[in-house]
Amino acid sequence: RRALAALASRAAEAVEAAAHYKEVVTVAWAAAKAQATLREEVDDEERESTRRLLVALRSAPAAPSARDVATLAWACAKIRDADWRLSAEALETFETAISLASRRDFFERASPRDASQLASALATAAYDAPRLFERIHAFVADKPLDLGDASAVVWASAVVDRPPDEAVLERLLARPGAGSFFERSLLVWGAAVLGHASPGHARLAARALAALRLDRRAKPDDLRRIHQSLLALRLELDPQAFDALYLALDQDLLAKARTSWNGHRERASSARHTAVAQTLQALKAQHKVVVTVRDEYGDLYVDMLVRLPNRSKLIALEFDGPSHFCSNDPRRPLGDTLLKRRLLGARGFQVISVSYLDWDAIPYWSTMERQRYLQRKLQITETLRYRGGDLSYYSELPPETRKILASTNS
Repeated sequence: RRALAALASRAAEAVEAAAHYKEVVTVAWAAAKAQATLREEVDDEERESTRRLLVALRSAPAAPSARDVATLAWACAKIRDADWRLSAEALETFETAISLASRRDFFERASPRDASQLASALATAAYDAPRLFERIHAFVADKPLDLGDASAVVWASAVVDRPPDEAVLERLLARPGAGSFFERSLLVWGAAVLGHASPGHARLAARALAALRLDRRAKPDDLRRIHQSLLALRLELDPQAFDALYLALDQDLLAKARTSWNGHRERASSARHTAVAQTLQALKAQHKVVVTVRDEYGDLYVDMLVRLPNRSKLIALEFDGPSHFCSNDPRRPLGDTLLKRRLLGARGFQVISVSYLDWDAIPYWSTMERQRYLQRKLQITETLRYRGGDLSYYSELPPETRKILASTNS
């Protein structure tokens, strides 16, 4: 750790002197690896060395290589993901790298590995760049990618919900060559999450899943991806096609994946999540709102399961924090968030999303405003009564506000 911190400081000096950019990017890559591994063990001195390096790397030479740009983007995304204290600096340097990758000549100089690393960086940073993804898809469509590179592109496309064309996905899924079960699980998961794009996408994902076989080295996260892939394809395939897929699956793999999924428990509720649940509980006396926090419905978790009188449908109220949205477009949900909403909707729930942006805009001390907000979200039309005689009447939101909220729930 100390050696890496000293190296980062020397590397920053080199960039400031306009020298050895390629080598310094390699140091940033190493720093990202260390940050991802050590996380909370990194001290302030080491963190400051990484911060200085990130700032210095924004002074890129006129024409850095495609490999340097892709590596820099990946390193910044990893550092931002590993240490929130470096988030602002890492994101600014990441956007410098993305600006370089968006130049017309980037893909003229890039290799398939550069393109896949760039895609992986975009997904790790949860950064939506639709035009850049289109160019990545077009570039890799006829290139000799190995399984690792193909899985990175498909996985990244699914994370930010930017599906490639069906023909491109077919070529990516057909990549031959040896690879780890981890890479194959990423490939299948990405294809399944993108299955909503068209019936053809779903059929391709089903074919990839049916070809998968259990590997004794498979880790729990890999197996959970397989089970979630099956849940996703149940939505997109017609019943006959899904039954055929189920029969074609490796039954040992299926059993292991189900066991791993059912044994997984989501992390504890956040402070925001708890505050929403407490506000819902406050509506119980007047409107018989019944809320269960972290309910388990079949094999899906529901943040808050809400029952209202005279409503035939149960309400799955999902609190969506920053990790559910694109980092550069906080109103655009990520692929797995959209998948969960589709899964809950298919189970018969009315799915309602509470975005952290809307919730944080309400002062934390304003209990009445929080209740009014949830009154609108749940469409409780009865009047809310507060101590002291204050009343809250249900009214429709203005059209422009409805449009914004609808985009959050789409």
